[in-house]
Amino acid sequence: MLKRSRGFTLVELMTVAWIISILAAMSFALISRMRMQAAETNGLAALNVLATGYEMYYYYHREYPQWGPDQPFASSAAIIEHLADEEFIPRSFKNYSLYDPDKNLIYGITGEYALEIPVFNPADPTTYPTSSYFIILRPLNFQKDSLAIGQNPYFLSIEDGWVAARPRRGRDDQNYRTYDLFVFKRLSATN
Repeated sequence: MLKRSRGFTLVELMTVAWIISILAAMSFALISRMRMQAAETNGLAALNVLATGYEMYYYYHREYPQWGPDQPFASSAAIIEHLADEEFIPRSFKNYSLYDPDKNLIYGITGEYALEIPVFNPADPTTYPTSSYFIILRPLNFQKDSLAIGQNPYFLSIEDGWVAARPRRGRDDQNYRTYDLFVFKRLSATN
């Protein structure tokens, strides 16, 4: 008599493979989305640290650091280095990997974004005087959103795809000065 071996049929094996492939695809999409959210959270944390450093600089110097013609700093990288030297921001921010003066971008502050501090130009009314500031994180991956923080909500227009994400209010109790910080996102579809 022939004994029948007990094993799985081809249909059963194909069904298990199909279920495993669907679960793998779903988990890959979830992990990808979670990585993007983690990168954005890291970028927002870096922006908040820089905003706090700018506020500390303002507390001691009564103006925000600016760079450009006839300004105290020659580049945005010089601002970051000075804020780190004065311990207004962590020294690790000073260890950026690359500064591109042509694009005004600092790489290496966060892994997924490049830092941009717009140049101050007194002839251009859209730039910032020493009483306010604006900092932008540009994504290195086209799928991510740009992030920005600053005190002037009129710098970015909604038509260009920028939307206010989180307003933050601070208070300098010694000078009875209240300042508003606006956190912006630029949706990647319009980047």
